[in-house]
Amino acid sequence: MDPDGNGVYGSAAARNGVLVFAVAAGPAPYPDEPMDQMWNNGRYNLTLHRSRDGGRTFDAQRRLQPGYSGYVSIDWVTDELLAVLWETSPTPSTCTGACALSFTVINTTEFFSS
Repeated sequence: MDPDGNGVYGSAAARNGVLVFAVAAGPAPYPDEPMDQMWNNGRYNLTLHRSRDGGRTFDAQRRLQPGYSGYVSIDWVTDELLAVLWETSPTPSTCTGACALSFTVINTTEFFSS
């Protein structure tokens, strides 16, 4: 949930009893400034959450990327590999809002164990 943007910018994928939910975890980077739809919102700190009981509880969470992260899409490649594509931005001074895409494939067993 993006508490500052009044919406969910996340994605979920399930495979063989493992559910992973990816979402920007916030908080807004400038807490003493007014919220806006470009830079001062909760679309920061892309975090992955793992559940092994169908989403009733989440037993692990890890930040994938600090900084700006908007909409995200995830899907399983294999039983352990998860592909993640998300909106991002190098720095607030180079563009307004999301101006780039990032992509990675993570080994969920290693990612959640560290």
